[in-house]
Amino acid sequence: GYIRAWLQGTAGTDPDLYLQRWSGTAWVNVASSTSLSPQERITYLGTAGFYTLRVYAYSGGGTYDAWATHP
Repeated sequence: GYIRAWLQGTAGTDPDLYLQRWSGTAWVNVASSTSLSPQERITYLGTAGFYTLRVYAYSGGGTYDAWATHP
């Protein structure tokens, strides 16, 4: 099913959001959202496996809220 993830940073931040899947030897990026805004969204049609979300913040400070759903 679809994996959906959202990230909301504070004003003035520039985070990037990456969905990664375990390949058996390493975490591999399978989807990303890298806009220049404090909001990022990913929708990915996933298969069985292990997934993780990674957040990279390039500017600003403050807090982040993140959500993920999978049916």
